[in-house]
Amino acid sequence: MSAMAIICVTPMVDPIMNLRKLFARQMAKDRLKQLAEKHDRLERDWKDFVEKVIWPAFERVEREVFGEKFEPLKERIDPGFKVKDSQNSEFWFWIEIQGLSAVVEARRKFGKSPILSKVLTPLLNSNRNSELDGVTPDDVLGAI
Repeated sequence: MSAMAIICVTPMVDPIMNLRKLFARQMAKDRLKQLAEKHDRLERDWKDFVEKVIWPAFERVEREVFGEKFEPLKERIDPGFKVKDSQNSEFWFWIEIQGLSAVVEARRKFGKSPILSKVLTPLLNSNRNSELDGVTPDDVLGAI
């Protein structure tokens, strides 16, 4: 009986392709890490902006303009307020974040209607200091 040798041929794995795959995987991980850090930083900046700019402006508006008619806008997650300025009408004002900019939104609600009518207000993002760190409580007051 003769000895028969069985030869298994496995395809040669290209070391360059392996390096490329490893590099691409590492780049994807680094990009995800950068995005997570950017999101965390943006969240912290937004929280600071709300505490240092928006709430002081809203407190001043409540104290100096609307008084007891002023109430928090619980219908939205964004910081805002509403004012029942007549028997059948409410003024709603809130600030949203879009990218790094604060955007003012104002609406008027009539009676029990679920529809909100847009109110024209100066937008903070039309201001040259539209990024969060450039907006002051006076800018918010001016938008209101």
